[in-house]
Amino acid sequence: MSSFSFLSKNKSKISLSKKLDHVTTHSIWGYVILILVVLGIYIFTFSIGDFLGGLFVATGLLTGIVGVVWFGTFVLWAFGKSNNWNKE
Repeated sequence: MSSFSFLSKNKSKISLSKKLDHVTTHSIWGYVILILVVLGIYIFTFSIGDFLGGLFVATGLLTGIVGVVWFGTFVLWAFGKSNNWNKE
């Protein structure tokens, strides 16, 4: 049994969740991490949006999507179940 004594020792390992909690709730580093995360989301949103906007304009895809959405909305509005035109 002495050869397996390392299995019975209680090692107090700190989990990744507790480490992240400790760092992100720090009085100074918490704000730094918050600002970096928000800034990263902002940059990611506008860089991806700029890329997709350029892609839509270059391919003419945006015009087709807007047309389909507008027509689909009109059809649902005009012939949907909650309209007043088809009441019997």
